[in-house]
Amino acid sequence: MSQLQIVEASAGSGKTHRLVFEYLRLLLMHPENYRHTLAVTFTNKATEEMKSRIIDEISRLQHICDNSCTPSCNKISVHRQALTDQLKIADDEIALKARTVIYNILHNYSQFSVMTIDSFFQQVLRAFLKESGIGTTTRIELDSDWVIQQAVDRLLLELDVNDELYRWLVHYMNEQIAQGRSWNVSEKLTDMASELLNEKFLALPAKYQQQLFKEDFRTQLQRDHLYAFKKYYEKFLQEKATEALNIIEEYNLSDDDFNGKSRGIVNFFRKLKQKNYDNLRIDPLYEDITNWPHSKTKNKHQVIHALKEGGLHHCYQSIVSYIENNSQKYYDTLAILKNIHTYGVLADVGRSIDNVLRENDIQLLSKTTQFINELIGQNDAPFIYEKTGRILRHFIIDEFQDTSYIQWQNFRPLINECLANNNFAMVVGDVKQSIYRWRNTDWSILEHKAEEDMQAHGTHRTILDTNWRSLPEIVSFNNDFFGEFLVKSNESLKSLYSTAIQKCAKEDTGGGMVLIDVNLKKDSDDKEENDENFTAPVIKWTIDKILRLLSIGYRQKDIAILVRERKEGVEITEAINAFNQSQTNKIHVLSAETALLTQCVAINLILEVFQYLLTPEDAVNLEALKIHFDQLHQTIEPSIAEKTDPQIEPLLERLSALMLNNPLELFEEVIQVFHLNQYPPFLPYIQAFHNFLYEYCINHTPQLRAFMDYWEHKKDKIALEISEEQDAVRILTIHKSKGLQFPNVIIPYCDWNLKYRGNQAPLLWCRADNTPLESLQYIPIRFSKDLESTSFVEEYEQERTRYFIDNINLLYVAFTRPMHHLFVYVPKATIASEDCKTVGDWVYRYIKNSKKAQEEASCLHFQQGQLPNEYHSHEIETHADCHFRHYPVYSPVGRIKQRSAFGGMIAPSMQYGNVMHRLFQHIYYIDDIEKAVEIVIAEGLLPVRERAAIIAWLKDLLTRTPFASWFSKEWNIYTEATVVAPSQHPYRPDRVMVNDQQAIVIDYKFGTKELSSYKTQLRTYMKFLARMGYTPVEGYLWYVQSGKIEKIDPITA
Repeated sequence: MSQLQIVEASAGSGKTHRLVFEYLRLLLMHPENYRHTLAVTFTNKATEEMKSRIIDEISRLQHICDNSCTPSCNKISVHRQALTDQLKIADDEIALKARTVIYNILHNYSQFSVMTIDSFFQQVLRAFLKESGIGTTTRIELDSDWVIQQAVDRLLLELDVNDELYRWLVHYMNEQIAQGRSWNVSEKLTDMASELLNEKFLALPAKYQQQLFKEDFRTQLQRDHLYAFKKYYEKFLQEKATEALNIIEEYNLSDDDFNGKSRGIVNFFRKLKQKNYDNLRIDPLYEDITNWPHSKTKNKHQVIHALKEGGLHHCYQSIVSYIENNSQKYYDTLAILKNIHTYGVLADVGRSIDNVLRENDIQLLSKTTQFINELIGQNDAPFIYEKTGRILRHFIIDEFQDTSYIQWQNFRPLINECLANNNFAMVVGDVKQSIYRWRNTDWSILEHKAEEDMQAHGTHRTILDTNWRSLPEIVSFNNDFFGEFLVKSNESLKSLYSTAIQKCAKEDTGGGMVLIDVNLKKDSDDKEENDENFTAPVIKWTIDKILRLLSIGYRQKDIAILVRERKEGVEITEAINAFNQSQTNKIHVLSAETALLTQCVAINLILEVFQYLLTPEDAVNLEALKIHFDQLHQTIEPSIAEKTDPQIEPLLERLSALMLNNPLELFEEVIQVFHLNQYPPFLPYIQAFHNFLYEYCINHTPQLRAFMDYWEHKKDKIALEISEEQDAVRILTIHKSKGLQFPNVIIPYCDWNLKYRGNQAPLLWCRADNTPLESLQYIPIRFSKDLESTSFVEEYEQERTRYFIDNINLLYVAFTRPMHHLFVYVPKATIASEDCKTVGDWVYRYIKNSKKAQEEASCLHFQQGQLPNEYHSHEIETHADCHFRHYPVYSPVGRIKQRSAFGGMIAPSMQYGNVMHRLFQHIYYIDDIEKAVEIVIAEGLLPVRERAAIIAWLKDLLTRTPFASWFSKEWNIYTEATVVAPSQHPYRPDRVMVNDQQAIVIDYKFGTKELSSYKTQLRTYMKFLARMGYTPVEGYLWYVQSGKIEKIDPITA
């Protein structure tokens, strides 16, 4: 029986190499295994990389190694020798099998199952819905934020008719206002709605989820009872504390008369009276009344008298007893009440989400895995997966540390079945690179749960411990920092980072450098001073490092700047742009921000025109529109600017008549009116926006106002797909850099927090055992240090540890991206304390005792290794020419042609000419136009929404001269009719019109080229018609797009 293969692959250790090898091994064992092997990755980019690597290596395996081949020969697969040794087959047999495999895959590519985990589960869900005969039109929606916003908006609109919900939310708002907090109801509802779609909630028992959605759920929350207990607890302690303070005052005693003086028992009573329970500690010292008086007080006798006869000690004992019996319940109640109002509307939010999903016939991607999990719970798991139309026998799961609990539960039955049948299953990952826990990933599955779940079959764990990416100095630094220093400094990292120490494959080559600078300046209350001390140095340091690397020969594309948060990337981008203004040689930047569609003046102009058409009275929008219009004229070439009216008002007046048009048609009219489609720098942005608009229109109601609301929600996420081959410095978040490598990495803000800040704190779904709401099983509790005093302390400690590990893992990912050099800057470090609050503090603690560190002008400098004096890139520069010089728009036929060419409404395999030929084939006479359009729509060649526009275009076209005559009923018409000639292949002229003995043959051309072969072909048709007895015979080439009609001379036919 097989064992589950678990491969731990640290950064740069050849993980993809191992994955490809195992896939190749399965293919060569049996050429049909590509149909029965599922390889799962977690990003589309990783999927494409693995697919291309597999195809590339199979292609290389076709070549038989001979004496002329060297180990570095690019025709020979790097896996050949290992495959030969393991499979024990000769080179010629490997080549033969490889040819069979490549043929099979290329002819059945859809069966080549390398895909993302989301794609796999979507495929399973779609197959099940189709097999079940339900939801055949159901769309999988990736954007849960849009669904949540729709659900919350609906819920708020229901407040007029839902009195109970209204009262509940008003109570919440009053409480928030009284406490001086934000009372944004929409924000709180959105926050809670997100939790309903979070896997942590979806993984809770179904019985609890059902209880949550019952009509009487708010009653079960016992809100009034909880508030009453909180009030009584505080009142009791306040009254007892007041009583104690009155006794002390009655006996003319002060703080100095008691042990501890101002920090002693009197202060304890004062805090209780003020309802201040922070750092409240019951000292056992005060159990004995002899310990109450201060050793130097002259009023010792009075103190003892107050304690005994005055009742002070009895009062104290009452307080202690009450706190010991009720404090945990009190703190539990406080934690519960912080979220009780939003918790109380969960059922309402959930029903609203369900309504949005049902009415739009969509299934959220975030709920797909749960849905499949529920199906598996009711059926035989392999049966469910076989609905996809294939039998899966072998499994390879990449980035296993990023698998979620429910995803693993869905895979487990498949892997159990696989191993029970002695097939192959392998998972590959690295807990040190688990940085997506906000996506519900669970690294503990890789660490230990997978082994526990597969005990029946057994597991075999392999560690890939050689770094093939980085130069020796970088590997050495990371080994020492993560494998030695951090592991010894923090107990929670010992097991997770036990594999951190790596060998270096490039040890013999030497080289590499790690440079770290820590800013030692102290924080100030003056904002300007802080900017000068902390912000400005980061920018200067970063630009200096870029210029240094460029000066020794590195290209800009060889440099990556990694940031923790997007706003840091924006700061660096803006600073470099400002620096460029005074420079001849610019630093080009490639970042998520520079690629956003909102960065393009043309897109902003289009959107502002849209908004103007909706709200022409909006003076602010109109002013912005005019500004962008002026910017447009300053940006575009003069030859294009001359075509556009310099005054915007006439253009807007022309567009106003089109306000009710489909947004797609309106978009095309706008870019045509402003000639935006004729300026090449705008075209990538225009195409990306067009794609976004088109996707919206096919998935939602194509209304302009609804689209603008949707755009407002999505605009900060819509960006160009930019080639990484551009020679520009890349700025990206550490999360985005995962799986990538760069010659040089700069980390300018190495100071992110190791603890949650402010509103970052997540919601924890805690067990309700021994709490005031024990009957509910689970309660959502906001993460806070206050939970240390509650029944939820275990969940609090677990989350605190995991968040710490998340951020150390981010540091590991960042430090292991460089191949040659790593530059790190710590803007601010905690110098006075040993408590490490940020990752920068850990870096500072590491280097401050190093012999390689030295202090220079309020900066601690560390350097390991050296930069070379000169660097020469061995990469061959390749540049692909882009011929995208004009963007076709507006005319109905133009839209069809555009979407045929670039993919869209019409199937990619169907070219524009074929679609139009098919349409004209069904038009015998003008009366047939509508029928012909319906036929082509029914065949899936045209979308329904284009019906009216195409019909109008055809009617306008075919009523002109000479087409009106050609499509009149004075002719007998033959379209695509076959002409059979002796000893020749059949001919099919587009249109033949016959009247008695006269014949006219027409050949449609829907392209722009005018080739001599067209005339030759038409003359052939005319020759055969003449032989059939028709006279006279006329022939015409009709170039439909341009309107040109060319009569062909029959004399040479």
